[in-house]
Amino acid sequence: MLQRFDRLACLVFLCGLCALSADGRGATAMETFRLRVEAGEVEVAGRVIATGQDGSRMLLGQDGRLWTIMPGDVLAHTEDDRPFEGVSKDEMARILLAELP
Repeated sequence: MLQRFDRLACLVFLCGLCALSADGRGATAMETFRLRVEAGEVEVAGRVIATGQDGSRMLLGQDGRLWTIMPGDVLAHTEDDRPFEGVSKDEMARILLAELP
């Protein structure tokens, strides 16, 4: 029960973060990263919200997740002219339902 509450609290936080970032101020281009992770590789798209002196980046994914990207983990990186846009309500529901046990 507590684990389900933690997920719900995280979802509420992420939805709020998406709402704040989707107000159109400071919109930036969409960036896509292919990253090396423990389980293999993953591709994430979003916007970079912070860059460290060491080249690390904080990426706000389209699903509201925050990704810490270390330079050594980047296998590919592209940027295009599409403005950053979060996933739809229906897509977010599909993503979250797929993660439930």
